[in-house]
Order: sequence, then structure tokens, then C-alpha cells
Amino acid sequence: KNYFTNSSVSNLKDINVSAPDKDFISQLNTVIYANISDIDLNVDELARLMNMSRPTLYRKIKGLSDLTPNELINISRLKKAAELLVQREYNITQISTMVGYTVQSNFSRDFHKHYGMPPSVYMTENSWSFEQTVYKDKAGPGAIGMAAEENKYGKS
Repeated sequence: KNYFTNSSVSNLKDINVSAPDKDFISQLNTVIYANISDIDLNVDELARLMNMSRPTLYRKIKGLSDLTPNELINISRLKKAAELLVQREYNITQISTMVGYTVQSNFSRDFHKHYGMPPSVYMTENSWSFEQTVYKDKAGPGAIGMAAEENKYGKS
């Protein structure tokens, strides 16, 4: 349960499980993120999309993650929101709608409960590290380090 709730990764693909379970997790991850903006995404709908009965889906998810399907959906929504917040391409209201919340105050409450800070604070505190990652990725591997070395020796 701690892996899913505390991981900054928004998907389930990285856990250590058997091949059939990896396939299930991959399909589950795909279905959840394909339907994340759907306000009607609930356990019944997820079970239907996964072609499973509700009890079977519950047992499978609970066995792999120690989360209920509903907790998993909510955590997935919040993790996707966190990804979108650090990108700073959308405002908080747009993001709450994009991840399936109809009431922005409910989104803010759930986000604060999960991350320990409101979305606006999360956005400002984490966007710098995201910008550095994007800059580094766009510049190519090691480009920031090479630029620092050039400045160290007076090259510009």
C-alpha cells in the first residue's frame, strides 16, 4: 500500500510481480489513465472496462496493492494531477476537471490530504525541479554539466 500511495510515479508498472500480474497491472494502468477525466469512473465501471466481476477486480487489486479499487482510482487521479501541476500548462480548476473532479474544492481537499499541501503550493514548490528536468532533457545528456565545466575554464 505504501508503494502506491507514497510513490511519485503515477502508474503501477514498476512493482515486482509475476508476468501475469504485470500484464494485469499494465492493462489496469492503461484503463485508469484512459478514463481518468471521466467523472463516472468508479469500481463498477472499472470492472466493466477490465472485463471482470467487481469482486474479482477487488480481490486482484487488494492482493497486489493492499488498496481498494476506489482508493486506487482516487490516488491515480491525484498523481496525474500532481504531474499536470508541475508542468504549469493548466490552472488548478482545469486540472481538477481533467482528472475527473466536478467540484474543485473536493479536489483541493483530497490533494491536500494526500500530499500534505494545497495544489497551489505543490505547483510552486515542485515546478522548479520539473523545469530543470525538462531543460536537461532538451539540452541533451550532460549538457548542463558541460556548460558548467566550460564556464569554470572561462569558455562560453
